Amino acid sequence: MKKNFKTGLIAGLLVGVLATAGIGSAAFFATDGFTNLTMEKNRLDLRSINENIRDLETMIDEEYLNKKDNEQLEQYIYKGLLAGLGDPYSEYYTASEYKRLKTETTGNYCGIGVRIIQESKTMKTTVAEVFEDSPALEAGMEVDDIIKAVNDVDVSTMDMDEIVNNHILGKEGTKIEMQVYRPSIKKTLSFDIERRQVEAQYVKSEMLQNKIGYISISSFAVATTNQFNSAIKNLRRQGAESLIIDLRNNPGGVLNSAVDMLASLLPDGVLVYTKDKNGKGDHYESKDGQIYYKNDNGYKDKAYPKKDSGKLELPMAVLINGDSASASEVFAQAMKDYQWATIIGTQSYGKGIVQNLIPLTDGTAVKLTVSSYYTKNGSVIQGKGVTPDIKVEQKGKWKNSTLLPPHDEDAQLQRAIKELNQ
Repeated sequence: MKKNFKTGLIAGLLVGVLATAGIGSAAFFATDGFTNLTMEKNRLDLRSINENIRDLETMIDEEYLNKKDNEQLEQYIYKGLLAGLGDPYSEYYTASEYKRLKTETTGNYCGIGVRIIQESKTMKTTVAEVFEDSPALEAGMEVDDIIKAVNDVDVSTMDMDEIVNNHILGKEGTKIEMQVYRPSIKKTLSFDIERRQVEAQYVKSEMLQNKIGYISISSFAVATTNQFNSAIKNLRRQGAESLIIDLRNNPGGVLNSAVDMLASLLPDGVLVYTKDKNGKGDHYESKDGQIYYKNDNGYKDKAYPKKDSGKLELPMAVLINGDSASASEVFAQAMKDYQWATIIGTQSYGKGIVQNLIPLTDGTAVKLTVSSYYTKNGSVIQGKGVTPDIKVEQKGKWKNSTLLPPHDEDAQLQRAIKELNQ
């Protein structure tokens, strides 16, 4: 299964666990002699590699027609090393890429306040969401607008990351001119928008008929937990007697955010655990009103005392589809393992492996796959995904769409409403 689009605030989000520990050569090697000997045998022949690189550089200097970019060549040596693992989730980030990634993971950035998606084949970049109280909303941008140019630079064939990093994000108070094509009126429009600090809106909620609360979560960032808790409180104040949690098109994010949210919903017990190549890992649990994790050294306080230790004992449904991945799959499978919600939709993406984000001393970083997820019942997500309790395909023009239908045309949402009404 392969995603056919990229998505983000204005860029994609980290999928996995955010690690802040530094890196050094000793970090990867055990101290016993046998292991070190084995690692030595498995290491790359750096002397031979260096000689080959020097030969290639000489060839480029002597024969290559155009001017070379030494910085870019160096970056792609590192990117190629990680790509050689054959793991699409392990990669090298330049300093600028890493800075953007940290910004996205917290949910606070300086931009215009939209979430966009990009089709990989056509490179069409579409506005999927315009945040409340954002510069984009004030300027008049709308969902489904197709981004064509920024400051008179044609971005219609650019990769989404390039559009974001080089043309949209910037210093607070500076202005950009956005040109978009609006399909609903078949016209190209231009907007002058001033960049400012924005908190991404990962959670949207509303009350549906028959006292059903609806919460949509677009990704799991640091800010998602508080937004989710606020949405729950608002819906309960409005009299919600059942709840739909929509994780469709949610690519995952920071594991701790998903665990924190699960702890506020589920009975005390194991929420998820991980195992690395040596069979070691963490158990994330909710216990005695606090969130804990258990590693090889025993229990340690992982997060904080929950403000409300009472569980949300409402009838629930969780919506998933083929683009629900990683942390969103952990969330859905945990709800299923505890039989706390009915899972509705289609088979999820199947990403059940954990990445650590490891900063390097020069401001760059490496994201490396280090372990696998296991849910309470020992379920394996990687390569399998989460199987819904009730399989429902979208219909008509929405069957293969990367966007979700309006509520009244949304077959999966309507089935969830039907189940909760019963």
